[in-house]
Amino acid sequence: MERPSVVDAGELARCNARVQRELASKLAAAEAAIARGDRDGARAQLKAIDAHYGGLAASASIELGARIAAL
Repeated sequence: MERPSVVDAGELARCNARVQRELASKLAAAEAAIARGDRDGARAQLKAIDAHYGGLAASASIELGARIAAL
C-alpha cells in the first residue's frame, strides 16, 4: 500500500487506443443514423454513448445532440 502501483505504459496506451476506437465506432453509427434521418435511433445511440463514455465523449455528444435536435 505504501508504494504506488507500477503502470505499464504500453498496456495503458493499448487500452486508451481501444477505447478511442470503440468510441469512434459508436459515434460513426450515431452519425449514420443522423444522415439517414433516423432521429429516434440517433438519440438512442447518443444516450448509450453518454451513459457508457460520459465526459470522454462530451464534445462530440454536444455536437451530435444539436444535430439530432435539428432533424
